[in-house]
Parts: sequence; structure tokens; C-alpha cells
Amino acid sequence: MNAELREVLVTGIVRPVDIDSVNAVSHEKIAELRVGYGGRGTLSELQQPRWGMQILDIVFPF
Repeated sequence: MNAELREVLVTGIVRPVDIDSVNAVSHEKIAELRVGYGGRGTLSELQQPRWGMQILDIVFPF
């Protein structure tokens, strides 16, 4: 959307018995579920701090 790339990463442990015929698994059947969300594009760039703040954070990290 709007020339952006969005990624959703889902990891976990699934028993082979829980995988159905269309190669899908219910969220209730995933052990140790971890979900990551990220991407890049215009919106991601707008959420970044300005260059001056980034430099100050590097020079004065605390």
C-alpha cells in the first residue's frame, strides 16, 4: 500500500497432526507463538526521529 512493504513474521512450534489439508494451522494450535511486524516505506521513514535527534542520541545515549 502506498509503495510500502509490510511484513508479518509468525514463528512457533506446530505438531504435524494440527496442520489441515490446505496447509493451515489455527492460532490456538501454535506453541511458543511469536509475532513480528515491520516494514519499510514512507510511513516507516516518517516515524523515524529527525537527523538531529538521531545524532544527539548517538553522542549522548543517556
